[in-house]
Amino acid sequence: NTNADEKTVLLAVNGKKIKVELKDEFDQLLKSMGISASATKKVKNVKAPMPGLITKIIAQKNDEVKKGDSLLILEAMKMENILKSPADGTIKEINCKPGTAIEKNEVLITFA
Repeated sequence: NTNADEKTVLLAVNGKKIKVELKDEFDQLLKSMGISASATKKVKNVKAPMPGLITKIIAQKNDEVKKGDSLLILEAMKMENILKSPADGTIKEINCKPGTAIEKNEVLITFA
């Protein structure tokens, strides 16, 4: 399991999960200066990871959210999936409503 934004890889070795960070000298330099490369990346929106049905919207327009905060619930393949904020930010627009069928990669939430 790879997360390019956080530069991490999740490995399974002998049944144990190990999280490995992939950092280079530039990442180390930014960290020593108190700057996070992921913090400088601006998140513009949240897209649907799969087709499904919006069952509940948790966040509201103009909400200040933190990375990992729950935004909405998407039902797909008879399972409820909680979509979480990929970064800290302010919600500018919510482009869907409960009961709406959505397609993969459809923009659901836009950040300011």
